Amino acid sequence: TGGYMVKGDGRIEIGPLASTMMFCEGKMYAERIFLTKLEAAVSYHATDTKLKLFTSKDVMTLRPA
Repeated sequence: TGGYMVKGDGRIEIGPLASTMMFCEGKMYAERIFLTKLEAAVSYHATDTKLKLFTSKDVMTLRPA
């Protein structure tokens, strides 16, 4: 859970984010990396088929399942 704010010109601020502390063996590390990358996003580009979140170091592409 968490919030986000679209600041115009493709800028975005995400977080702080929270998750349950339920133990899913082998998955907690991946979840922490994912949430950390979401919170690091500074800009985005959205289309009908994907969302790209840009950090100062890389880009994360999200697509519908």
